[in-house]
Amino acid sequence: MEVLANLMEMPKYSFSKLNSFKGCKYGDKLTYVDKQRGAGNGFSDLGSFVHGILEDYLNEEIAQFEMISKFDDEFEENVPNGVELKISKTFSRDLTDSYKTQCKTFLSKFDGFPEHSVLGVEEKFELLVKIKDKMLILNGFIDTVIQDNHGDITIIDYKSKSAFKNKAELKEYARQLYMYSIWIKYKYGKYPKNLQFVQFRIDHVENIVFNLEDFNETFEWIFYTSEEIEDEEMFDPSCDEFFANNLCGHSKYCPYAKLY
Repeated sequence: MEVLANLMEMPKYSFSKLNSFKGCKYGDKLTYVDKQRGAGNGFSDLGSFVHGILEDYLNEEIAQFEMISKFDDEFEENVPNGVELKISKTFSRDLTDSYKTQCKTFLSKFDGFPEHSVLGVEEKFELLVKIKDKMLILNGFIDTVIQDNHGDITIIDYKSKSAFKNKAELKEYARQLYMYSIWIKYKYGKYPKNLQFVQFRIDHVENIVFNLEDFNETFEWIFYTSEEIEDEEMFDPSCDEFFANNLCGHSKYCPYAKLY
């Protein structure tokens, strides 16, 4: 018998951890180094709430017609401050009603994936991988995994965001699903055929056909980003003002958040 590795000392990386470092090094430190629990915001609260309803439906815990009533009954509890866009200290825009309408429109039509088998819902994974000469643990939760009658697998991720601004932004977001693809390859012996963002607020599905070049690029990005994180010493704030004011859970500590 031999011990191959002390996993307690292995660095662990989720897509959120890697991506948050790129968004703001200071916020990443507060979350993952200092273990500070950030404050929620209406955008993230709404996304988590709708995720939970979809999860309950796909797990057959609620019926299709119950999604709307659950949304109405539990909205204030789950999104207590509504959805507010902060523009200045004296002006903000309340998006709550419009966002509620958009979400309810999507939920009223969502019937799951009737032409597919659902292989997993909120599927957790944790894999010890080697990228170049570096050993690290990748982990995450996959919203939904489905398979068609040809055996082709699709990874689904639900997003509350509006349309992608351009191909470059879509490619950055796609890294999340390419990272998840390593779990599909490990578990099912093949890569997924499609990667999909279901943008429930705008009722749109963005489909990406899996390709090995972007998969390999993603793992290059994981490697170099993990190296940056481990080499970082200063963790200076590096986000923009909009993110600091509206999306960051640590806005009160951030010099870029001018509305606090």
